[in-house]
Amino acid sequence: MYRKSFPKCEIRGDRSPSKKKKIMGSISALPNKCLSCEFLFEGECLRAEELAEDYLRLDYGSCGIEGNTEPRTIKVSKTGIEIFVPNKCID
Repeated sequence: MYRKSFPKCEIRGDRSPSKKKKIMGSISALPNKCLSCEFLFEGECLRAEELAEDYLRLDYGSCGIEGNTEPRTIKVSKTGIEIFVPNKCID
């Protein structure tokens, strides 16, 4: 969950969601600041591709909901795969 967010995006701008766009077969609302960014590629970010050896998530900003962010394991019902989410997101 955290691996795809760091290093942190240093570009400043409006993080509010854009109008929904179709990207790679799904519909998404990207942060407005990312729409004109040189690192935007197919709904993901190239800001540290060589360091992370992968694409990174776009900068939607921090979550405004207070709560415990310790990772908690949940099982995806259809596949049985276990994933980790912040404890505050369970409810």
